[in-house]
Amino acid sequence: MERSSSPVESALIAAFLSMLVIQAAIAGQVSCSLTFPQPTVVEIDGYHRVTIPEASVIGEPGAPALPSVGVWLLLPPGEKAVSMELRDEVWQSLPGVYRIEPVPEPRRFSDPSPQVPTMPDPSIYGGGSVYPSEPTGNLNTHLKRGYALATCLVLPVRWNPAQGTLEYMTRAEMTLQTTPGRKEQAGFDRFYRGDRKTREWAAARVHNPELLPRYPRRDVDEPEVMLVLTIREFMEQAGEYATWRNTRGMRTCVVACNQNDEPEDIRDRIISAYEELSIDYVLLLGDSRDEEDDNDPILLHRGLWCRVQNRTDSNIPADLYFAALDGDWDDNGNGNWGEPGEFDLMAEVIVGRVPAGNVQEVERGLNKVRLY
Repeated sequence: MERSSSPVESALIAAFLSMLVIQAAIAGQVSCSLTFPQPTVVEIDGYHRVTIPEASVIGEPGAPALPSVGVWLLLPPGEKAVSMELRDEVWQSLPGVYRIEPVPEPRRFSDPSPQVPTMPDPSIYGGGSVYPSEPTGNLNTHLKRGYALATCLVLPVRWNPAQGTLEYMTRAEMTLQTTPGRKEQAGFDRFYRGDRKTREWAAARVHNPELLPRYPRRDVDEPEVMLVLTIREFMEQAGEYATWRNTRGMRTCVVACNQNDEPEDIRDRIISAYEELSIDYVLLLGDSRDEEDDNDPILLHRGLWCRVQNRTDSNIPADLYFAALDGDWDDNGNGNWGEPGEFDLMAEVIVGRVPAGNVQEVERGLNKVRLY
């Protein structure tokens, strides 16, 4: 005689199966094969400098200056990268004994003082562990017109300071684990266009272009559109410029901002134009605030945060805030815009500014654009 399941058992089985379905829905992965060329090593001032084409040096001052290679992977629509794994690594030793130069201290371009040599970090240079201990890092998810892109760093060279040995990675397999993300889904729903130009941009950068078919194609080429944002005092000049642009084949529209608009108000106008008019370019016609005369016509910039040599600046003038539209640049709400992990470096629109404070400066700036 068959035993029938009790209501409690049935509920538990249903819950278990539901969990399996949910896990299958949220768990995903993307992968790619990586290859690296043999690095070039030259001796400079008693140290060895290691370079690889198209690689950069990123690290703490005093740490060994070893090249880092950026890896871009396309993610499924609406997903974010949560972890990465490098496997099947093949390492090749370089003959010789090496002492790697340290990463220099960052300095401002305007700093006129002589460059002071950076001392090697004794905890690394005096130790016996291979550096770096892990060959990957800095995994992030970015959005570009709705495309979800993961970026990370691979350090394909490692050094043993005790033995002076140097190895480089010739090839490896990389796998990223992904999961649906609220921000990523919102970015896809709100900003995805599927235009040919952005698709080609993504195909030229990612290591897994075979994932592009996951994004709907909308290859009908539409005319490029420019938005001119200005204040009411400059509307006449902005209208004349828009007419000139339209006669040259670029659809151009003008929107007036209020002089007391905050940066987020200006950005909201740009987002609305992106959604409603499919704009590609933005021209900000007007200077930012004049610190000596608050009555000057203004289009406020968004001051961004940065720290260099233990000095912090939270008001770096920047208009990238008006170009990269799918994040808010201040996730933790502390008023420091563009802190690490909060900035967005992949723009949806191209932004330029004519930093004019009066009608004469506007006319001169726009005339230069026409002549160019």
